[in-house]
Amino acid sequence: MRSVDHVIAELKYAKQRYKIRRIDFEDDVFGTQKKWLREFAEKYKKEIDIPFQILTHPKFMDEETAKLLSYAGCQWVQMGIQSMDDDFKKDTLLRYENTEDISRALEVMQKYGINVKVDHMFGLPNEPISAQENALNLYKTYKLKRINTFWTCFLPGTQLMTEAIDDGKLSTKQINDINEGKDFYFYRNTDNVKDDNLQKLYHAYEFIFKIIPILPKFIKKRILPKHVLWIPKGLKSVIALIADIATGLSFQNPVFVAYLYHNIFQIYKFTGTKLGIKNIKALRPNTNKNSAEFYYQS
Repeated sequence: MRSVDHVIAELKYAKQRYKIRRIDFEDDVFGTQKKWLREFAEKYKKEIDIPFQILTHPKFMDEETAKLLSYAGCQWVQMGIQSMDDDFKKDTLLRYENTEDISRALEVMQKYGINVKVDHMFGLPNEPISAQENALNLYKTYKLKRINTFWTCFLPGTQLMTEAIDDGKLSTKQINDINEGKDFYFYRNTDNVKDDNLQKLYHAYEFIFKIIPILPKFIKKRILPKHVLWIPKGLKSVIALIADIATGLSFQNPVFVAYLYHNIFQIYKFTGTKLGIKNIKALRPNTNKNSAEFYYQS
């Protein structure tokens, strides 16, 4: 692990060279050592003082950590939840946090005004459907700014894929395609769920998770999968996309805004190329050409 002084020195150099608006720390779990984090918070606040975002794990987010991060200027935290069945997570996903750890982490981040986005998975083999209900109750309880949803992706040589093969959940063609690198539907491969009714139920939960951050409180408390099952899949996708955009813009999610500008530019560039426009320049969130986001990885 790099020393705090080494990190601060690099950030000071970047701050002098660029007009940085925010910093994204890409450590898988930021600030696992309290002594390091205490020193970092003081020096970062004093010498850098730029809004930043991090990745964390429920096991490493307690009250002191949240307080230090908030003091230093942490505005956004992304945290993996994936499943809300403790036994399944431990036995299948090899994740050892439990419901209490997750609730505590969300509680303290909310207390210290840190915006939270979480990762959630669908299509995990043999996961009890009650895990989705537990997740829905959790997401109704806390003020999450975004729920990122992913569908299970099998990777060659992993325990998860071996178990799926043993359980007959993957066809011979799927296995061959995965092993040969032809299955490229990274986190949106819904074909792994063979049961049509289960897939529909997953889509209903996913739809709710996407719109929850902007739902009025009285609807948020009452909404259930049965209330949205009747909506056609295509229409749910459109509504979810609109809700996602509205959520990202209203809460000024920095990663969402960056991707939005990137995608708008790609459309602009493609259209301009087709029309013969030359010297197409990148779109930027502001007019200052020296502004930047600084991505740091230790």
